[in-house]
Amino acid sequence: MAAAAANAGPHLPHLPVAARGRLGGAGELLTGGPAHLARVKEAARAGTAIALRRTAAGEPGIASAAIGLGAAQVAFAATFRGPRQQFWDRMTLTGLALGGYALLANPGLRQTRLRPRDVATGLASAAALYGTFALGDRLARRFVPSGKRDIADIYALRDLRPKPEIAARLVTVIAPAEELFWRGLLQEALMARHGRWIGAALAALAYGGVHLVTGNFTLFGAAGIAGAQWSVLYAAGTPLSALIVSHTVWDVWIFLVQPTSAIPGAPRATEAAAASPPPG
Repeated sequence: MAAAAANAGPHLPHLPVAARGRLGGAGELLTGGPAHLARVKEAARAGTAIALRRTAAGEPGIASAAIGLGAAQVAFAATFRGPRQQFWDRMTLTGLALGGYALLANPGLRQTRLRPRDVATGLASAAALYGTFALGDRLARRFVPSGKRDIADIYALRDLRPKPEIAARLVTVIAPAEELFWRGLLQEALMARHGRWIGAALAALAYGGVHLVTGNFTLFGAAGIAGAQWSVLYAAGTPLSALIVSHTVWDVWIFLVQPTSAIPGAPRATEAAAASPPPG
C-alpha cells in the first residue's frame, strides 16, 4: 500500500482539475505525506475489523439463502402432499431441517437470546395478528367461495395428535425454526442484497408463496398476511427472539386454544379431503 501511495502521488497533479476534484479526499490522502498515509492504513485496519466482525456475526450470503429456499419448497411440498396421518411428523422434520440449516448458514443466529422485553413485544405482536385474523376469518367465510371448507380443513389437523403433543411440537421446533429460517436466514440475506424494505417484501412473498403447494387458498392468504407482519417487524428492528415468541404464541393460540370462530361440522382429520396446516 505504501508503494502504491508513493507511486500515485507524482502523477495526480497531472490529472485534469475535474478529475482531481472527483478524487477528493482520496487524492489528498495519497499525496499528503506520511501523516495522511498513516490515516489510510488506519482506515484499512478499521475496514478489515468491520469485515471480520460481520463474518463473525455470520451474515448470510444470497447463495445460502437461495439453496435454503429451494430446499424449503421441496420440504413443504412433501409435508403437505404426503400421507395425512404422518403430517405432524413431517412438519416437525421440516422444522428441524430448515432451522438447523439456518443455524449452519448464519452462525450469528446462535447468539439469539430471549430478554423480558422481547417476550412483551412478541405477545403484543401475536395479539395484533390475532385481531387481524379474527377479521380475516369472517371475510374469508363470506367472500371466498372455498373459505369455510379451507378453514375447516386447517382445524381438522388438530385431531391427528393429542393437543399437548401438537403444542409441544409447535413451541419447541416448528415455530422457532420458521423464524430462524424465514427471517434470520432468508430475509437477512435479501435485505443485505436488496435493501431493508425490498428485502422484507421479497421474504414475505417467499413465505406466502411456499404455501401454494397446499392448494388451500385461505391458508395461502393467511401465510402471506402473517409473513408480511413478521417481515415488516424484523425489517423495522424487532429482535428475532421477539418474533419467535410472537410466532410461537400465535400458532398455539389460534390453532389450539382460541380459533378465530367456531367450526361447526368440521371434518375429522382422517376424513378431510386435503391437508392444510396453519402457517408456521
